[in-house]
Amino acid sequence: VQSLRLAGMVRLSALAGMESIASLGHDKDGISLAISDNPELQSLEALSTLRGKLTGSLSIVHNENLVSLRGLEGIESTGRDLSGDSLRISGNPILRSLSALSAIRGKLPGALTITTNPQLTSLQGLESIEGLGALHLMRNDALQSIEALSAVRGKLLGGVVITYNPQLSSLQGLEGVEALGANAQGDSLYLEANTQLVSMKALSGVRDKLPGSLCVVDNPKLTSLHGLEGVEGLGVNLKGNSFYLASNVALQSIEALSAVNGRLLGALNIRDNPKLTSLDGLEGVEGLGGNSAGYSLYLKANAALQSINALSAVRGSLPGAVVITNNPNLTTLDGL
Repeated sequence: VQSLRLAGMVRLSALAGMESIASLGHDKDGISLAISDNPELQSLEALSTLRGKLTGSLSIVHNENLVSLRGLEGIESTGRDLSGDSLRISGNPILRSLSALSAIRGKLPGALTITTNPQLTSLQGLESIEGLGALHLMRNDALQSIEALSAVRGKLLGGVVITYNPQLSSLQGLEGVEALGANAQGDSLYLEANTQLVSMKALSGVRDKLPGSLCVVDNPKLTSLHGLEGVEGLGVNLKGNSFYLASNVALQSIEALSAVNGRLLGALNIRDNPKLTSLDGLEGVEGLGGNSAGYSLYLKANAALQSINALSAVRGSLPGAVVITNNPNLTTLDGL
C-alpha cells in the first residue's frame, strides 16, 4: 500500500478490514498515514499488523473519540511530508497517551508537532527518538512534562515553538539540543503563554548563533532567560524582529544573553515587562535592523526599567525608528 488516508469518515468507529496492511509507502505530499476528522473513530487496533518504517509522515488529527493510539506499536520510524512534519498529533480532545508510539526510534527528519490535545499530560512513548527536524508544542492544556524527549541530541534544522501549555513548568528533556534552525516564520525559539514555566535551563546546551529570532512572550513565572548563555547571535523573523520580549510580568533579567554579539539583522522589541530593570546582557550588540512596523528599537511600558546603558556598543545608522515610551523609571538615554 502506497499510503493510507482516512479523513472525514463521519460514522467510522473502527478500522475493521485493514488488519492485513503490513507496510506503507507515501503519497505525492509525503504522507504515509493520515487519520483525520473522524468524529466517531475510537480504535486504531486494526493497524496492529503495520510494521517497520513509514517513508512519509504520520498524522493523527481531529479524532474526537480517540483515546489511545493502540495499534501503531509496530511503527519504527517516519519520514517527512511536504509541510515539514514527521509526526503530527493534533486536535484529539480525549487522547491521553502516546505510549503506542514507543517503537519509533532514531531521528525524525521533520517536525514533531503536538497541538491541542487537552488530556495529554506527557510525551511518554517518545523516549527512543534521538533527533528532530523541529519541535512544535502548542495548546496542550494538561501537558506537564516533555522529559520523554531526553534522548534527543544535536541540531534541530527548524525551530522550537512552545506556546499555550499552561501546566508545563520546565523544558526538561531538551538538554541534548545543541543548536537550532528556524521555522517558516523565521523564529528559532518561540515561547509564549506557558503560565507555569519557571525555567529555560534545559536549553543550556544550545550554542552559537540562532539563525532566526528569539521570542519570549507572556510567561508570567519566568524570572530570567537562564539557559541561553551559549547563544552568540540572533537572526530575524518574517516580522523583522530579532528579539521580541513582551508581557513577562516576573522577568527581572536578560543577562543570560551576554554572549550575543555583533549586529542584529532585525529589531529589538522589548515591552510590558514590569520588573525588568536594565538591558544588561545586550552589551555585545553592535547594530540593529528594522521590523515591518518600521522600528529598530522599541521600548515600551517596562515599568522598572532604569538603564539602557547595555546598548552603548550600537553604532552607525538604524534603518528604523527608535521608540522609547512609558518607561516611568528611565531617567536617561545614556547608552544611545
